Amino acid sequence: MHKISKIHNRIMQYINKTSRETGIPKWWLYVDCIWNCITRKKTIRDYFVFKFYYLNHFGKHEYLSGLEQNRWQTKHNDREMESILMNKEKSLKHFDSIIKRDWCGLTENSSREHYQEFAYKHEYAIFKPLDQGGGKGIKIQKLADLPKKVYEYCHDNAYLMEELIVQCHLDKVFYDENSISYA
Repeated sequence: MHKISKIHNRIMQYINKTSRETGIPKWWLYVDCIWNCITRKKTIRDYFVFKFYYLNHFGKHEYLSGLEQNRWQTKHNDREMESILMNKEKSLKHFDSIIKRDWCGLTENSSREHYQEFAYKHEYAIFKPLDQGGGKGIKIQKLADLPKKVYEYCHDNAYLMEELIVQCHLDKVFYDENSISYA
């Protein structure tokens, strides 16, 4: 019951905002969204991000949903590469020459010395939980503010730690509320 309530609340957040902006009745958005989730295997997020409420049957059918994309990717991609891409540590190691950022993991770059060297070189770090995906649980923290030493903190919480690279100033960043990392 909790999961249904959570899904309903999420739909209503999208519906209230969309109805205010477009003038489309809430009941129509609710019914159409649920119908698209069931019949077209689209996610709630797909429905609102791609503005399915403006599309006819043929327009809605043209979109590749996240679920369909995952099936296509699994069917057509190399299994070995898929296992690399689905593992944060393997990805960082495999693409090290392209990514070019310091990082520490639990199985790769995992020695106490590696963590100490990282902490000496960097004031801040990005902490990514190895048991979650889709941008969930990611934190940016000052290393001096951690409750434990960095090695113990990462190992106790199953975090991968990456160098924080600032690409632009925050006052020039455009925030998209549909982004995974939008706060």
